[in-house]
Amino acid sequence: MKKNTRDKIVKSVCALLGAAAVLLLWQYASENFFERIGVIPSPLKTLETIVGEAAKANFFTAIKNTLWTSVLSFLAAAVPAFVLAAAAHMFPPLKHFLNPFITIARAVPTMAAVIILLLFLGSKQLPIAVGFLVVFPLVYENIYTAFSKVDRELVEMAKSFRVKKGRQITGIYLPAILPYIFS
Repeated sequence: MKKNTRDKIVKSVCALLGAAAVLLLWQYASENFFERIGVIPSPLKTLETIVGEAAKANFFTAIKNTLWTSVLSFLAAAVPAFVLAAAAHMFPPLKHFLNPFITIARAVPTMAAVIILLLFLGSKQLPIAVGFLVVFPLVYENIYTAFSKVDRELVEMAKSFRVKKGRQITGIYLPAILPYIFS
């Protein structure tokens, strides 16, 4: 058996064992700790409820709306985070100006933010706002780090050979920041 095939099998088996361990732990916790108060239902009860809900007419509409809200909140955070990280990289005083905001956004407990935002926003805007608070600092820091890791010598060489800005972006910056964007 080839090494790649064996590695894939080992990874798959480990992932299945991990999933089985999570299910067993979930079952154990629901039976032994939370059964009396009904906080965490068992995996089987959860599956039964999901199947029952899936039979309802508005189930897939609710799923679509949830996915749309998730994408919207991610984009609402990722686009300004990307723009601000790029701007902060080009203009270092902006990074120092934004640091307190990023630090506060990372430090505020999500639950406290949810309660405070719920007082000011309606339940329709709340998921987008919470998504923004969670995603923005992470994307900002990843993108800023990515720009910081771009090889300065490559950029200088491109400038000295008068490589156009668009080609620098696609040939130097984009390959350097893509791993950070995906992470």
